[in-house]
Amino acid sequence: FETREAHRFNYVSQLLIARKCNSRLSLELIPGFIHRNFIIESKNSTNGAYDLNDNFTLGAGARIKIASRVCLIGDYTQVFGAYYKSNADRQMPLALGVELETGGHVFSLIYTNASAIIENNLLTQTTDSWIKGQIKFGFCISRTFSFQHLD
Repeated sequence: FETREAHRFNYVSQLLIARKCNSRLSLELIPGFIHRNFIIESKNSTNGAYDLNDNFTLGAGARIKIASRVCLIGDYTQVFGAYYKSNADRQMPLALGVELETGGHVFSLIYTNASAIIENNLLTQTTDSWIKGQIKFGFCISRTFSFQHLD
């Protein structure tokens, strides 16, 4: 099978629905659709279903403030389709973390079973399991800037 440039394109569409419920709790619901032009034929050994080019997803996220400068964060995404149901070769991505606010910086310390960084791979190709201890650590540092008008 000869691949062409068009086979390399993937599309991810997500609708982010978020709400700050109160000063301590924020929630997010993330319905999504993934289209991959080229996939390697893969069969679920449990139910015989094949991976498809198109997949629907539903994610959820939360942020809970536990102290004035400390928050717990987490997100989970379920990929729908027969191929992903009871498939020992695929896991659903789950991330848990802590945010530490220090004046103008926010440090996010995150643990996840996903190893990919872009959505089309992160959501459909996660193979590592929290139960088996296959966890990755990541971090992010955000900085708040403010530009004031100088007279």
